[in-house]
Amino acid sequence: MSTDTQVQDAAAGGIARPACTDDWWRGLSSDELRDMINRGFAGGELFTGATAEAERRSKEKRRAADEEAARSILQRKRASRKTLILRLLVVLSLVATFSTTLIVLTRLWAD
Repeated sequence: MSTDTQVQDAAAGGIARPACTDDWWRGLSSDELRDMINRGFAGGELFTGATAEAERRSKEKRRAADEEAARSILQRKRASRKTLILRLLVVLSLVATFSTTLIVLTRLWAD
């Protein structure tokens, strides 16, 4: 099939659209792509294009999932750092309180 071939798009109410443009491929549903792929090599250009579009969508979803995982990891690292800083502040506060108490007690005993 050539790019001039008209292909019926059931999702668009039977309106024919020119096949094999990027916008046309993006407009197809996953079911339509699967049907074209299931026809095999007999589908010619549609099979090749449907396979390429399915692969593109798969890569796009994988990239989005990887980005989401990276954001999640970054958020956990930030939360972990904040928790560590808070714990250090609590320890420093306790040490300061203990030191102050020791100084006061030492002065009281010295008098």
